[in-house]
This record gives sequence, C-alpha cells and structure tokens, in this order.
Amino acid sequence: MSPSTTTLALPPASPGAGQRWGRMAMASYFVVSATLAAAAHRPSWHAVLGGSAGAMDWLLVLQVAAEAVSALLFATGRFVGVIARAWVSYLVLRIGAALPWDGSADAIAAQGPWIMGQVAVIASLLLYLAHQDRKEIDS
Repeated sequence: MSPSTTTLALPPASPGAGQRWGRMAMASYFVVSATLAAAAHRPSWHAVLGGSAGAMDWLLVLQVAAEAVSALLFATGRFVGVIARAWVSYLVLRIGAALPWDGSADAIAAQGPWIMGQVAVIASLLLYLAHQDRKEIDS
C-alpha cells in the first residue's frame, strides 16, 4: 500500500475542544506579553522592589500582573468574556493614547508596527468573543 492511498483516521474532536484551544491561545499570548513586558522594563521592577518607584513603574508592574492573572483565568476558563472585553477596551484606549495627535505622518508611521500588533490582539480577542457568543446562542 502506497502512502498516497492511506488515510489518517482521526477520532472526532471532543465537544468544546475548539473553545479550549482558543482559551489556550489567548492564555499563551498573555504569558508571552507579560514575559516580554517584564523583561523590557527591568528598571521598573528594580524601582518597585527598591521602594523608589514612580507612577509609571507601578503601572508597568500592574500591567504585567494583570496579564499573568488574565493568562491564568483564560487557561482555567474563568471570566473569559469579561477579561477579553476589558482587554479590548484597554488596548483601544492605549492605541488612542499613543497616537501622535499633532498629525505628524512620521510619528504615526513610527508607531505603525506597534499599533498593528495591538490591532491583531484586539482582533483575536474579538474573534474569540464572537465564537464564544455563537456557542452560547447555539446551545
């Protein structure tokens, strides 16, 4: 029997498998994002631990903590709708705050890759929410 004539017989996916994969994908995003943010802002961590932190240091540390908690809750399937909606709102506000409002094309172009990364995360969260809402309507 040649390899081209054999077929791989996979068992059917268990109910809810797609939703678990979606949750795990979003949880892995939050883990990676928290890790990168923590590594990129080491001086903030040192300032918080040393007792000389400013407001931005605390905000960066709180963001990493929120991402870690979000990853844990997404992985366990707890409050995922609320968390996804909260992150979409936060990211939209963050994009709006980061835009240079003076109309400088160079400044906007410099922010382009970061903004598109945030838009990709927002799209992923909205896609997850749409899938979750559809599952609720179907059941």
